[in-house]
Amino acid sequence: MPIGPTTYFGKDRVFVDREVCIQTFRENIQNSGNLEYNVLFYHGIAGIGKSKLQKELQKILDDEYPEILWAAIDLNTKTYREVGTFLIALRNKIQEKYKAKFYLFNIAHAIYWKKLHPEIPLLEENYPVIKEGKFVSKIIDVLNEFGPARSIWDIINNAPENIKRFFKEQAIDINKIVAMEASEIEKLLPGFFAADFTSYLGMNSKACMNSKAYIFIDTYEALWDGLRNKGGFHEKDEWIRENLIPNMKGVSWVICGRNELLWVPECDEDWKMYLEQHPVDELPESYCQEFLEDCGIENKDIQNVIIKASEGVPYYLNLSVDTYEKISKKRQPVSEDFGKTQKEIFNTFVKYLNDNEIRALKVLSVPNSWDRALFEILMRKFDSGYPAGAFSELIKFSFIKKILMENALFTS
Repeated sequence: MPIGPTTYFGKDRVFVDREVCIQTFRENIQNSGNLEYNVLFYHGIAGIGKSKLQKELQKILDDEYPEILWAAIDLNTKTYREVGTFLIALRNKIQEKYKAKFYLFNIAHAIYWKKLHPEIPLLEENYPVIKEGKFVSKIIDVLNEFGPARSIWDIINNAPENIKRFFKEQAIDINKIVAMEASEIEKLLPGFFAADFTSYLGMNSKACMNSKAYIFIDTYEALWDGLRNKGGFHEKDEWIRENLIPNMKGVSWVICGRNELLWVPECDEDWKMYLEQHPVDELPESYCQEFLEDCGIENKDIQNVIIKASEGVPYYLNLSVDTYEKISKKRQPVSEDFGKTQKEIFNTFVKYLNDNEIRALKVLSVPNSWDRALFEILMRKFDSGYPAGAFSELIKFSFIKKILMENALFTS
């Protein structure tokens, strides 16, 4: 690896086509206020550009509709496929952006977590809700001491007026929650989360003007990862379909996955009023050409080979660009360097990786995600031969995906 200055990210590659998908989203924004429930689902094969499409839709909200609240979560992160962790992660994103408070959810989740791990004390280093201020911290102290439910009520009754009013309006019996098993509370967590979020929408002045919010979910098919033969097919997303979305009236959902949802007619016929599904198709040749030219590939013969082989799938277009850039460091690329099928595109790309890069990618394929610190530890621990200080070089590959989290994790 040559010595020299590096940056975390190279030049962003141009986003092309998808006018139909984007127009559908714009129409959804205009009509979302007319529906109690609103799910917009984009589906397409792996690598077709669904994640990139979501980012473009989020950019539209930021640039043109700043009054609309939105948050996004990617189920490619394995732990997010669990109900409690999904909701904690989503809560963190909403809190960070909008300073929303989740009083009811935080208490219910703390009770749930303590019942799930009775042998482990609720401490800052092992429990994510503990940083939520004095109110929740006092309740966590009670749970650590296995105090009675009335102690929790005492804390609520001595809380600031807005918190007391919130719990009075929700009419939640803390005694019943404390008496439940962890599995029973888990089923109720989406409802508690929804109660907090919709309450925030009603109190926030910006939200009051429009009462619009969007939640994006990516890699929806991951809910079935390794579980397709365990239990009923529709049990895997039941908590989203039946417990989360129906409790969040007025909130719109944009979900991306590989296959069409079968909620109609297999789950509930009513979903045909609220669920809109659209395919994300292969890119037309003209857009593939525009993309390659923006990436600096101007040779027509090379363009034609790449476009034909990629079949309009952005993933393979990006791999071809990665290959082009690798070859360009040594010599001038020619059309024969590029594959004639999608499989050959991948094999050609791997061919131009050196042994150390291949070993590094094999090591990094084991954890679900990694940041710079973990990358450096793994490179040293397993002696891949890849420099521990070359993090910035490796993450330039198009198949390594940035996940926006507090510690900026990356996954391949």
